[in-house]
Amino acid sequence: MWIATEGVGIYTVNANEIDFDNPLSLKFNPISYDEKNDATISANIVFTLTEDEDGNIWAGADNGLNRYDRHSKKWTRFLYIPGDKHS
Repeated sequence: MWIATEGVGIYTVNANEIDFDNPLSLKFNPISYDEKNDATISANIVFTLTEDEDGNIWAGADNGLNRYDRHSKKWTRFLYIPGDKHS
């Protein structure tokens, strides 16, 4: 399960690890922006998440679009650049 947040990035939860009898055991795995690492999401304000037919996760963030490749386990950023009509 993927959860978009408005300020702290994305959280994932492994559905196989959910114990409905013990909700306090739920483990949230954070995914957040790291300015020193281009392989992370572009911002911590994430508005939407979707999965494409290839299993990639797309995240619509405050400053652009991000794609997570499940095979490489890396994010690719497609940033909005003001004044650039191709961004």
